Amino acid sequence: MQSYKKMEKQCKEYQKICCNFVYKMYNSYKMKQTLYVLTVLILMISCATAESRLRKQEISYKKTMESIDKFSTYRTINLDTICNPNERYIEFESNKALILLNIKDFFDYASKRSDDNSLCAPKKQYLQDLIDTINNCSINLYFIEKMTPPEEWKRFSPPNYKNYKKNFIYPYGYEIKTDTVNAKKLDALENWMISEMCINGKCLIVDKKSNRFVNKIYYVITDFKNGHGGEDLLFEDKRLFFIVKIYTDIRWPDFDCMSKDEIQKWNEDVRAWRKK
Repeated sequence: MQSYKKMEKQCKEYQKICCNFVYKMYNSYKMKQTLYVLTVLILMISCATAESRLRKQEISYKKTMESIDKFSTYRTINLDTICNPNERYIEFESNKALILLNIKDFFDYASKRSDDNSLCAPKKQYLQDLIDTINNCSINLYFIEKMTPPEEWKRFSPPNYKNYKKNFIYPYGYEIKTDTVNAKKLDALENWMISEMCINGKCLIVDKKSNRFVNKIYYVITDFKNGHGGEDLLFEDKRLFFIVKIYTDIRWPDFDCMSKDEIQKWNEDVRAWRKK
């Protein structure tokens, strides 16, 4: 019993000696210098590894875009970059961009499109409903596009789910720029209307990556000649920020031109077909 206590006492003394030694070394100039050099080396290696990874992703992305470009036609759209504080706007925000539609421009657009015989009745009704909403308020209107919540996204077994969950900011999934306090929230804002105005150059666009208004975008039509492809809006560096239309050889109804009753019936038919 005494020998055990003696050994325990010696161990504690050795621990004190070791701790004092490390403490003195740490406070010495050479030790600090060594730690500094090691820290810098670790940071350099980490940065080089991260840079290499990003470089590979960039090369892969460029190769993908080059292969897609063979089937794509680009149209340059020049945009205004001045947001007039005395004007009212309809704001649409996604995780990539903030799109502003001047209400005066929207009225002009809605008037012309409502007289267009090629526009289906539900779309004309949507424009009229939006006009009525604008006329009944004196402030900006906004709609913020929500990303899929992590708990719902998990069902699809995505490869980077942990990062997705970590970076998700409730309630929309990302940090928003829209002033939601001094504006009226819209229940919906149709993509076809936003894209048509932007393609005609009648919108302001903020690239959220640079936090600046852009003076030029691309309207891209991609046709793979097999029934697949689509139409998109890209920033000048060819980053996608808005999907205009998707081409597919799968028969799919045009929901924008269907009434609520027609959409409900379609959903009921699909559920009945799945049960068979």
